Amino acid sequence: MTGAQKAAIRPLALKFLLGWFLSIVAISAVGLALNADWCRPHFETALSNLFHRKVKLGHISWSFGLNGLAIATNKIQLDEIDGTPFLKAGRTEIGVAFRPLIKGDVELHHLDFQKPELWATREENGNWNFTDLIKFGPDVRIIQIVDGRLHLTDMAAPKAYRSSLNLDDLQLKFVWPKKKLSKPFFVSFSLAQPKYTTTFQMSGLGVGAIEDWQSNHYTINVAAKQINPDDGLRLAAFLMKPQDSAKLQPRQLSGLFDVNVKGQGTLAEGIKLDATMEADKLVLKDPKMGSIHALNANSKGRLTVDKQKIAWDELTLNLPGVNLKSKGELRKWQGSKSEYSSNFSGSVEDLRSLNTLLKAPPSAKGKKNSAFALLDSISPDRLTGRAEIVLNIQGGNKHALIESNFKAGGLLLKDLLEEAAPPSSRFAVLAAVPERSSVKGDVKLTSGEKLEVRSAEADIAGGVVKIKGETDLKTRNSKYELRANNLDLSAISTNMNNSPQARKELASRIDVPAKSRLQLSGYADMVTKLERRGNVTTQDTNLVLRRANFKISDGSLNITQMSGKLSITDRAFRFENITGLMDGGQFALSGHVPFQGAGISLMASG
Repeated sequence: MTGAQKAAIRPLALKFLLGWFLSIVAISAVGLALNADWCRPHFETALSNLFHRKVKLGHISWSFGLNGLAIATNKIQLDEIDGTPFLKAGRTEIGVAFRPLIKGDVELHHLDFQKPELWATREENGNWNFTDLIKFGPDVRIIQIVDGRLHLTDMAAPKAYRSSLNLDDLQLKFVWPKKKLSKPFFVSFSLAQPKYTTTFQMSGLGVGAIEDWQSNHYTINVAAKQINPDDGLRLAAFLMKPQDSAKLQPRQLSGLFDVNVKGQGTLAEGIKLDATMEADKLVLKDPKMGSIHALNANSKGRLTVDKQKIAWDELTLNLPGVNLKSKGELRKWQGSKSEYSSNFSGSVEDLRSLNTLLKAPPSAKGKKNSAFALLDSISPDRLTGRAEIVLNIQGGNKHALIESNFKAGGLLLKDLLEEAAPPSSRFAVLAAVPERSSVKGDVKLTSGEKLEVRSAEADIAGGVVKIKGETDLKTRNSKYELRANNLDLSAISTNMNNSPQARKELASRIDVPAKSRLQLSGYADMVTKLERRGNVTTQDTNLVLRRANFKISDGSLNITQMSGKLSITDRAFRFENITGLMDGGQFALSGHVPFQGAGISLMASG
């Protein structure tokens, strides 16, 4: 081989040797990347020191992605010092910083867990079992959980309030926010119960450092289905201090709720939210109002949340047959001594539908009160008519003042009179008041406190009666005044004769021959005052008669053209200048006749 040939071969040999060497290096690098088990003990020790727990890794390898350099393992397990599990996961990616790794140090950058199972426990001393972990933000800036399960246990609360919850299908992605940068967040989970499964999802964007969270701008989207308020309280207790969670009181609200919330803003200046809600089998109980039962309900409105209060405006609530709009606010909502005030206005298509919504609370003696704790003798099915309602509620944790106004429709007049009038007026009620005659007008109800009929009226046989007065619901003391002009006595006569109860009551007072009827005609003006003190009732009724006629159909009584004033109290009849015709002759009558005992005083002429 000539020198020229040798010179030509030499570069080729060098290139071959270099390529062979680089191939060996590349193959070795690929092998190390695919199988880094040789350094697993080092990483297990380093991670154990970072997590303050014993860490076991499965097969590990190197990976490089959008989040940078990472150690990938097919499984990971963290155990507490006593051997109880803290975290188990399938495929996991642990992001590490490159420069510290060259020096032999492990500095975490991000964590990505596939199908992890975590145990979060608040110990009896009030500390969570993860408080000694590395700090998110300064150390780990990105965390992601896919298809996880979280076991929540609270051992710090009093025994009566201790609880455990298991959240399944846990999805979490959180990027630690930085100043002036918009960072996304996402969390979702499900809570399985025997008869329903709750799902929750929240996503959004936050701008600004985490330490400035109250002044940062957030965009929020929340969607939840099949929420049970009791579960909500239990979840809220995990976010509160143990001493505060023990103060949580059951809100006597049950049902399953679907909720959607969208909004944006800052907590310092107010986050404005648009919310919708649908409820299935809603039950709301209140010791003063009674309870509301509805197979379905829905609501929507706009809310503003800031550091001091939660306020809502144009919030609608639709129950079967009831449509309401509300405006109000919850003050000091972050403390244990919150205060609230709200105003509801709307309509009830038929007050009888409240019978399916309202269930009365039991009284102190165990028997049921009426709707809104109104009167013992008035039950929800005795409500009738369409109503325009104004409801005002205000108070704090221990006291609520509830006022409601029925602008139209309302209580049955017969119920109101049977509660306030004495037994001696029973005949007048039966004779003049139709069965379904309802009180219409301005009726104000302060639940458990007072019923005020401020300006109302009701249709009765022969005309319209105007009513005003009030009932103290605590003492059952009441005082009412009823006024009517130009009552048509013939209409009262027809209503009386068509009522078996009225005829029976009449027969107990005067002798009416069998198969005969008392017949009335003419006109009268009426003023009646009714008062009740406990079980004692009194009445004072004044009738001004004009051309009134009283007849018995068999002809045994025939009084015509009666005029004058007739007064009825709970003790006696009083006659004042009563004139008329009887048996073809004129008569005049003044004086009084007691219901019982002696003392008749009459002056008659004719």
